Amino acid sequence: MKMKKLSTLCLAASTLFAASSAMAWESENGQHSTSASVALSSDYVWRGYSQTDNEPAISGSFD
Repeated sequence: MKMKKLSTLCLAASTLFAASSAMAWESENGQHSTSASVALSSDYVWRGYSQTDNEPAISGSFD
């Protein structure tokens, strides 16, 4: 049981550090950049199951 907790903690820590270093990068001209996207889909399916009860879905992200 202790090994499972330790493995989970190590995985979470490595994910956190990888994400923070990716956000610290700057563009070529030295300024930070952001982007956003929006997607409209007819039915959001993940692993064969509808995640939206066979209804349309709107998804968005900020990077």
